[in-house]
Amino acid sequence: MSIARNIAFAGGHVAKFFAAHRVRWSEFYPSEHFIFERLAGPERRFGKVLDVGCAVGGLGLALEERFSVGRYVGVEISRKAIDAARVLAKEGRFRCPVAFHAGDILATDAVEGGPFDLVVALSSADWNIETDAILRACWDNVAPGGTFVMSLRLTDGRSLNDISRSYQELRYEEGEAPERANYVVFGVREILRLFEGFSPRASNVLGYGTWGPPSRTAVTPYHRLCFTVFAVTKAKAPAGEIATELHFPASLWSGVET
Repeated sequence: MSIARNIAFAGGHVAKFFAAHRVRWSEFYPSEHFIFERLAGPERRFGKVLDVGCAVGGLGLALEERFSVGRYVGVEISRKAIDAARVLAKEGRFRCPVAFHAGDILATDAVEGGPFDLVVALSSADWNIETDAILRACWDNVAPGGTFVMSLRLTDGRSLNDISRSYQELRYEEGEAPERANYVVFGVREILRLFEGFSPRASNVLGYGTWGPPSRTAVTPYHRLCFTVFAVTKAKAPAGEIATELHFPASLWSGVET
């Protein structure tokens, strides 16, 4: 597959913003807290973690506040963000062993050190172009019995992946030239069908979502979206029906064709 369509985010916007935001557990959303707390379980531990779209590694720092982490590996398409992440690593900000890789997750079949117990893609896959392919590439890096956690925007209407119609301007400081990110939205049934098509097959899907307005810096035809975090677990052996637990507003299903 060609990865030329994905956006490399060559400016410093991603690095600057995420060096100061989403580096502490308290800065993550309730939906993210819900999912990670459920996955950590009574042992309060994660094994090998792969963070796709890691920015400066803030998720690794936040998880270490709350849980034990065996190893943290970050992949980020913005090279300036990866440079900032490596500085934090040299400063000893991480307790667990870490590694950071600059590039597109679609550029490699598997990340070195994998497969991983936990693969995470928060606010990354639905900010770029080849969203479905990114999600499948993340899934390829999940170990059997491991889990893939991702954040996505959902609607009770039709999916939209068209940067000419739905996009977000990234500009975190006055005077900077903005970069345009895709603003992908999934129809709720379409994303569930995508999970059903994962190979190897999933055994469980856990989701938590709430209605909210689109970002103020987004241009999109949607007036409200269900901002959702999913945890999809890879079956250890050939699986039948996928067990599903969805904490969604009932109104999300109101306009969905059955």
